[in-house]
Amino acid sequence: MAELARLTVNNCKANIKALANKLAVEEISPYNHARARSYLIYSFPAILERRKAAGLTHYVKTRGVQFIDPESGKALSPPRAPRETTCEPRPALSGIPDSTESGTPDPGTLNTRNQNLEITTTSPSRAEEFRLTRSALTEFPGIHPNDQDILALVEKCEAVCADTEDAEIADFVRLKGSTLKAEAIKTSRMALLLKIVPQCLTGETLKLHRRRKLEEIQARQVQEAKKEAELEAMDRFWEETLRNPQQNPETRRNAAAYFVGILERAHTAPERRRRAEEAVKGFRTRAGPL
Repeated sequence: MAELARLTVNNCKANIKALANKLAVEEISPYNHARARSYLIYSFPAILERRKAAGLTHYVKTRGVQFIDPESGKALSPPRAPRETTCEPRPALSGIPDSTESGTPDPGTLNTRNQNLEITTTSPSRAEEFRLTRSALTEFPGIHPNDQDILALVEKCEAVCADTEDAEIADFVRLKGSTLKAEAIKTSRMALLLKIVPQCLTGETLKLHRRRKLEEIQARQVQEAKKEAELEAMDRFWEETLRNPQQNPETRRNAAAYFVGILERAHTAPERRRRAEEAVKGFRTRAGPL
């Protein structure tokens, strides 16, 4: 069940316990050597009826949901409401039954226990939001992270720095991972990174990293602005050359070819493309085809 929900085993146990406390599911048979633990899943209308019958009509949100007494406001412990149906344990099966036998599920369906069961699709794992972190981890030999590894690292990082982001975690994975020498490692790189990376997201280490990142962004913006200014000056120069009837024909054809080159580039900015189109169109109107 943990694998299907893409959760750690401990998180899965905590979530199923929380759902049971909210009277959304109920354990109908315990684990034994022959069969896994089984749960009955109730539909939303059935959940509301069960809560109403148990007096669980008011709640407050803390880190989860806490049911309270509507008059005193005191916290309530959810009772285990009786089921509307009874489910007898099934005898162990010896082999796979034929499709004609009673109780055999239809192809592509679940063997539902009653009509309160709702079938829902599994939502995408939150680990998909941390693609940069996954990419950074896979850069190191011996690390083949699954979703649980990603989420374990992210949860540890967010526990010490709530506003950390995918790119920031990935930066520290690369920074710290590159310092781990294979011959000196007595445990897995992943285990070490789970311990080391969250420590980077506190105190002066984090402040220095964010300051450097901000400086890099500002420097890149200055460079981009400088490049745009140079391109703007170049475009204006050739635009004026193209419009100047006193320029010799060869120079004007070179100017027109400059703008045609701009149009042929796939990633030309829309405003620059518009200027190039107007320049070429004006030249062709006055001088004919290139």
